Amino acid sequence: MVQIAMIAASSRPNTVRRTFLQVTEHAGLRRLVESGRIPKPWVYYAKRYHEVTPDYIKTSDVWEVTEVLRARPFITNFYQMFQRANPAHDFVFMEDDLAPCLNAVERIVSEPVPIWAGVLSFFDYRNEFPRPGVYPHPGPREFWGSQCLKFSSRDMAELKGMAKPGALIFSDGTDVWSGIAAAKLGKGVAQYSPSIVQHIGMLSAYSPGRDRPVANNFPGERFDAMGDSADPVLPGSWEGVTESLWCPLHRKNHEPKDFGRCPGIVSAPDVRKEG
Repeated sequence: MVQIAMIAASSRPNTVRRTFLQVTEHAGLRRLVESGRIPKPWVYYAKRYHEVTPDYIKTSDVWEVTEVLRARPFITNFYQMFQRANPAHDFVFMEDDLAPCLNAVERIVSEPVPIWAGVLSFFDYRNEFPRPGVYPHPGPREFWGSQCLKFSSRDMAELKGMAKPGALIFSDGTDVWSGIAAAKLGKGVAQYSPSIVQHIGMLSAYSPGRDRPVANNFPGERFDAMGDSADPVLPGSWEGVTESLWCPLHRKNHEPKDFGRCPGIVSAPDVRKEG
């Protein structure tokens, strides 16, 4: 059994609404709940005293809703959520600023966490893994990026013991905690490729002012994460190109080393950024 949770911050209402509804409908969460494959997920809506929880969250027939005060440090809300998890089940944590592929939640639920990994990420923060598969992150190093993480029931009891203030780290980063916790288990961090969620948030609750990380191997929201093709990148004519190219899918310039992992570049290799 897999349990799913999300922390939604009141500080970015438009992004939260888009993510919440896309994950529920487009990514297949509703179907999994209504078929009984997973229990109802829960969302922690983190707000200030005077703020009101939006109706689309309060009246959801798919999610269980818990209203909490926005904590400082931010990781406190993550600890609260982790302690609620049933240690007999796998646990998936999602941030509130994601664009998922079609059926992304079904893929996340069905994909096992490797025995050698303490956590499995579905967002390639460092843009290191262009080809489809599940890969180990190079180590030792702290893991960065907590957009969508899955923890195995094999490790949940031990992980819950670490998910407490001061028990493991004095940092506000849930991704930093995840990497250190995996290392404490004697395990690594696994990366699923392609990224089946994209980071769309413009503001970081953890590190305001940092550039928004974007996964170059995100194949777009219409890509079916449960479809026949595991590889969204088709052969193209980008080989031999040495200058950076503008990607309409990711809305950024890609360097040549990234062309082979980006379906936007491969499908339109001769599109240059104007100016």
